[in-house]
Amino acid sequence: MGAPNAPEPRRPETPMWRRYLRFLGPDVDADVDDELHFHLTARAEALMAAGMDPAAARAEAARRMGDVEGVRRELRRIGRRSEHSRRVRERVAALGRDARLAARSLRRAPGFTAIAVLTLALGTGAATAVFTLLDRVALRPLAYPAAERLVHVDH
Repeated sequence: MGAPNAPEPRRPETPMWRRYLRFLGPDVDADVDDELHFHLTARAEALMAAGMDPAAARAEAARRMGDVEGVRRELRRIGRRSEHSRRVRERVAALGRDARLAARSLRRAPGFTAIAVLTLALGTGAATAVFTLLDRVALRPLAYPAAERLVHVDH
């Protein structure tokens, strides 16, 4: 590990502007980079405390860490997947809360609910009828062989 009396390495402070960006959502790439930097720095500081010169300590810390770029890619992939799952869970929970609120509101006003359902039913039926008529008259070809050759002659 390190020297028994060596001080615990400190985590670098997050820049102030990054703290404000947290309101917009997490930055997985920056978090992964900060975490890897912290671990490399902590390992290098432990090696320096054990007596290595700084350049050799940084090189040895990177060697012990292994494939840093591979680790970075994997951590970013895991972080993005985790963040996506969290956002989906939040949206589903919000949808459930909204549905419960809507059901409670509609239960409190049965007259409004009846009028709203009737209006939606009539609107849906009218739109379906218009589309069906348009489909039969304008969109589908006539049910005759070679219908494109039919003509109407009027004198």
